[in-house]
Amino acid sequence: MGERYESIMKVGIGVSLGGLEALWKLTRNLDANNGFAYIVAAQSAPHNTKIAEILKRSTQIPVAQAEDTVEIMKDRIYVIPPERGLSLSGNSLRIEPYTGQHPPPSSIDLLLESIAREAQGKAIGILLPGTDTNGSPGMRAIKRHGGVTFTQSQEPGQHSQTPQAELTVDADFVLSPEEIAAELNRLGGKDIIPPMGHVDGGCTGNEGIIDLLEKEYQVDFTKYKASTFNRRTQRRMLLRGFADTEKYCRHLDSDPEELKELFYNLLINVTQFFRDEEAFEALKEAVYPMVFDILRGSEEMRVWVAGCSTGEEVYSIAITIAEYLDDKRLDTLVRIIGTDLNPESITIAAAGHYPQSIEENLSEDRLRKFFTKQQAGYHVSRRIREMCTFSQHDILADSPFANLDLIGCRNLLIYLNPDIQAGIISTFHHALKPSGFLFLGKSETVGPRTLFKVESPKHKIYSKKNCLQH
Repeated sequence: MGERYESIMKVGIGVSLGGLEALWKLTRNLDANNGFAYIVAAQSAPHNTKIAEILKRSTQIPVAQAEDTVEIMKDRIYVIPPERGLSLSGNSLRIEPYTGQHPPPSSIDLLLESIAREAQGKAIGILLPGTDTNGSPGMRAIKRHGGVTFTQSQEPGQHSQTPQAELTVDADFVLSPEEIAAELNRLGGKDIIPPMGHVDGGCTGNEGIIDLLEKEYQVDFTKYKASTFNRRTQRRMLLRGFADTEKYCRHLDSDPEELKELFYNLLINVTQFFRDEEAFEALKEAVYPMVFDILRGSEEMRVWVAGCSTGEEVYSIAITIAEYLDDKRLDTLVRIIGTDLNPESITIAAAGHYPQSIEENLSEDRLRKFFTKQQAGYHVSRRIREMCTFSQHDILADSPFANLDLIGCRNLLIYLNPDIQAGIISTFHHALKPSGFLFLGKSETVGPRTLFKVESPKHKIYSKKNCLQH
C-alpha cells in the first residue's frame, strides 16, 4: 500500500500538442525521491499512445500507465491512457472512458481540476504548451485552491497560435522544462501550504507586510480574512525560499517587484464564463422580467459587477441580457459597469480577448452570436462590449455606484471578515433602486440582517427591501 494521498503532494502535468519533447526534458531532470506523485495527461494525438514507454527510457522515476482504482504512491509517474478521463476518489485514481461527448472534454483540464479539488493546497500544476491553451481552466483551479502552477517559457524560434501572455497568465513560474524540474527538486518534501494560522516570525512580520502593501497600493488587508492572507503570503514565501516572515518583510521593502507579485497573488482572480450556468438562467427567469417591466424602455438598465476579475462574469451577464432582449423584442439600453481592484485584470477585461479554452464553458450558439473567432482565441462581439465598461475600484474604500437595477458580486465576500461583509451588503442596499436585485456566489449570503428578500435561495438572488420595513 502507498502512503495515503492526503500526505502526498500531487503534480499534474498537462502536455498539449507539441509538448512531448518538453515532457521528456522535464522528467529526465527530476530527482527520484522528491516525494511527489506525478500524473501526466496529454492531448490526444496518435503518437501519444506510447508516452509511458518513452518516459521509462528517460527518467529514473518508475513510470506506469494509470489504471482504474490504482492507489497513488509517491515517487511514481502515472500516465493517463489516450481518450480517457481522470478523477481522484479518496487515494485512488479513477480512469473513465469518454461517453460520446463531442468535442470530448480536455483530459488536461479534467486532471488539473480534479487534483485541485482533492489535494487542495497539496497540488502542483504544470502546463507544457505546444500550440494551444488546453489546461488554462485547470491551472486556474489549482491556484484557486492554493496550489502552485508552472508553465513552459517560449523558446527562441518557437511559434504558437496563442500569445505567450495568455499561456502564462495562470502560472506562478514561467520556466524552461529543465528549470521547472530544478524548482520541483528544491520544493521536494515541503508543504506548499503551511498549516492554517501558522506564521513563522510572529505577527510583527505580517503587520509589516500589511503596512508595506497599504503604503504602496492603498489597500487595507486587515479587512481580509487572516487565514487567507497568511496562507497566500506563506505560499509566496516558500516559493521564494523564505522561511521567516520578518526576513521576507525586509525583502519586500527592498524589492518592489516581489511586493507587486505578492499583492496580485493576494487578490482573487479566478473566474470563467457562466460559472454555475443555472444561476445565470435564473436571472432571466427571476430578475429580468421584473426589471424590464418597470423600465418599459424609458430608462437604461444599470448593472454593477463588483470584483469582476478579467471580465468573464460581466460578459456572461451581458450575454444573458442580450438574449432576453432579443427574445422579448426589446431595445432597452443597457449599461454594465465591471470593477476590480487589480488593474491588470481590468485591462484584460476591457480588451475582451479570450483563449480558445472558453469553448468549454460556452455553447456553440453563444460563441457564434456573441464572439468573433480569431487565430488565438475569441474576441467579444462589439454589441456586447458596447454594453460594458470597466474601471479599477476598491470596494472597501471607493464610493459605490448608484441607481442600479442589479448588482453582481460573486465569490468575493467569502474572502472578507464578517463585519466587512455586512458593511458591503449595506452599501449594496443603498446603491440599488427600490426595485433592485443582488446576485451573490453560491457560498455567500446577505447575512442575518433583513435588508434583502430571498428570491432564489439556490442561486443566491435577492431583492431589495424598503428600509422602512425594519
